Amino acid sequence: MSHANPEDNAFATWLTLRLTREGYRVWCDVVKLRGGDDFWKNIEAAIRLRTRRFIFVTSRISNQKPGALKELAVAEGVARALGEDRFIVPIKIDDLPYNEHNIQINRLNALDFANGWATGLAELLKALRDDSIPTPETAGASCVASWWNTNRLNHEIVEHKPETLWTNWFPLRKPPSRMWVWRIPEDAKLPQSFRYPTHRVRHFLLSFADGEALLGHPGSPTGMKGKSFPFSLRSYPPPWAGVYQHEVKTAFKKIMWQTWESLALARGLPLYELSSRRRSLWFPGRALNGDMVAFNGVDGRRSRRALAGYKTTKQPTGEIRKRYWHFGLEAIPILYPTPALSMKTHVVFTRDGETPLGDPKGQHRARRSQCKAWWNDKWRDMTLAAVTWLANGEDEIALPVSPTCSIMMSVRPICGRSPVSYQDISVRESPDEATQTAEDFDDFTEEDETESIDSAVPSADSD
Repeated sequence: MSHANPEDNAFATWLTLRLTREGYRVWCDVVKLRGGDDFWKNIEAAIRLRTRRFIFVTSRISNQKPGALKELAVAEGVARALGEDRFIVPIKIDDLPYNEHNIQINRLNALDFANGWATGLAELLKALRDDSIPTPETAGASCVASWWNTNRLNHEIVEHKPETLWTNWFPLRKPPSRMWVWRIPEDAKLPQSFRYPTHRVRHFLLSFADGEALLGHPGSPTGMKGKSFPFSLRSYPPPWAGVYQHEVKTAFKKIMWQTWESLALARGLPLYELSSRRRSLWFPGRALNGDMVAFNGVDGRRSRRALAGYKTTKQPTGEIRKRYWHFGLEAIPILYPTPALSMKTHVVFTRDGETPLGDPKGQHRARRSQCKAWWNDKWRDMTLAAVTWLANGEDEIALPVSPTCSIMMSVRPICGRSPVSYQDISVRESPDEATQTAEDFDDFTEEDETESIDSAVPSADSD
């Protein structure tokens, strides 16, 4: 494979590895998969004696590169000597017009990789099969894996310097010391709702609140006398309580779910039902008054992030419309290694800032379009900003489970320390939105990129 070095190295490496995986024996100066370096010291002889097909990567650079053109000239001489019109396989990888291709390949039909490498590869493989080019590399896939592990894996990403790792686990503390349990008679009709979270398991009702707190007046929520027992996520409940340890753990998770949703409603945030029937709170524009949310960044500096914004979109009809995005959080209780709420992020889309798009596929298409350039640091900062907003400026969020007890959730997640770190700048598709300092504060975020949404093409992916 001949190409412009170093300008087209990335493509040449990719194509070499893909062809090798298909079983072809390929030589390319930037990959050198096989130990054929010795005979390739005489490239001219190798082209004349060992080559079945000469792939020439055509680009604006290679079209002028003396080294590549010299190899092309040798290949053209071989093709002429062999009488093989298809000996040279030009492939086009950029916008160089066909009529400007080097005169030595101008008469040949270049395979087009400019509109998609995968599409071009499929055409190239078909051409090689049609010409019965042998595939002697029976271990092509393992050969590629071995090369990748030796030459690329982690070599350009891992940095040998310590890094603090931020999880999305927000620790819980101050759990209640006792849990209440009531037996539910077979013919009992329980109220539709209670004043504090409860969980029903088999014929028992569990809560951290007593009967009077649940009903708002003296009495029993089930008609039966309640009992309280020492609450622990590590110890077994006493036998007389009638419930098992795993049922107590499940009750704790269910109660925490309810407290999270109660918190959302208390702060005026709506809930969006996901495909799994779980629900996520989300931030309509009115809740934020068009403002970015201030929070303490991972470096301790005061920063701001937008939790809602909009993008101007162009419809297939030519109509210009706004599509609003809204950050959302779903809290998933976890018990190990320590009780915590794991924050799962979501993005909800509306046309008016208030009403979610009703079509789940439309939500998914919008999410893929809007969030494709959102990287870990952005998701992390938006999560920190959202939790800070919910805490209303406090260091902890109180999640009431009874009139006298609230489980406290920290606004800072659990962190760890890694001896190595990584940098992903080179693999990002586009520059990410930078965290803005207080001095950079701006109003409601507008992303004025215009795009076309093909609403007639459903996505097979799911949330």
